[in-house]
Amino acid sequence: MTYKFTPSTESAIEFANQITLKLGHDYIGTEHILYGLAKETKGVASKVLEGQTITADNILNQIEEMIGPRKT
Repeated sequence: MTYKFTPSTESAIEFANQITLKLGHDYIGTEHILYGLAKETKGVASKVLEGQTITADNILNQIEEMIGPRKT
């Protein structure tokens, strides 16, 4: 199945994937998608989050605090 996404959505998914790999997680969860949406600066979602003073850095801090990196 092929999905067609906007460039903003593709960028958000890529950011989500990058943070997942950086943290060593073996899944892309809603928290990673939220991070990607905030990190991508051109989409509607990022503007809404920005208007609520929610930043990618804030989200990353929460992910690290609540889940942390994968334990080896």
